[in-house]
Amino acid sequence: MRSRTRQGTLKRSYAPTWSKAVNSQKHAANLGTSFAPTCRQLLSPNSMRNVQDAENSSLPGGFMNICVFCSSSNNLDDIYLDAAAALGRAIARHGHTLVFGGYDMGLMGASARAAVEAGGRVIGITTEGLSAKGRAVVAGIEEECTTDLSARKKRMVELSDAFVTLPGGLGTFDEFFSVISRVKAGELNAPSALLDVDGFFKPLAALLDDAYARGLNSSNWRAACEIFDDAEALVAWIENAR
Repeated sequence: MRSRTRQGTLKRSYAPTWSKAVNSQKHAANLGTSFAPTCRQLLSPNSMRNVQDAENSSLPGGFMNICVFCSSSNNLDDIYLDAAAALGRAIARHGHTLVFGGYDMGLMGASARAAVEAGGRVIGITTEGLSAKGRAVVAGIEEECTTDLSARKKRMVELSDAFVTLPGGLGTFDEFFSVISRVKAGELNAPSALLDVDGFFKPLAALLDDAYARGLNSSNWRAACEIFDDAEALVAWIENAR
């Protein structure tokens, strides 16, 4: 776990957030080409971690980057939006940083806006392609742009100390399975949990339980993931698990 101040900011200095774009513009000018960034390029504090940070990363206590995977659909009932907002507020109230997919859409936007309104730090990982389509970014967050969805997922994992999955579609399931597969394989040491809303994850849990019972999984998936129906209880569990 990374060492943080009470506000959740990382204890290190790093380059101005505009330097990467400025250097790219100068390079493009030298080549006689135009430069039109589709989303803001940020230098991640995690990419500049020093030896002392790495040594402190396993110490107990402190504040975490909690990654939230969830639906970007705007065609959702309030019960899902309310649950996402409750999670965002809980993460912020506990002093942690919310890491998410960046855009102001569906459950992604609901969780991030709630965290910002509660005074929390939020990091949004966007993509060049989606930003070029005009998708709005949640106001008040720190944005980091990646090339595509695969790079975005990789970056979210790199930045995060724990993972929470809310209801979602194919993209959300892809992110969820990527994380718990790595946890089960011992490649990732991080708490992972599902925030169940209106029984959404019950069929998935039943399917995975059946796969384990049939011997299709060599180990029980529940060893890599917990299920909660309350955001506050989930965040408290993450704190104890770390």
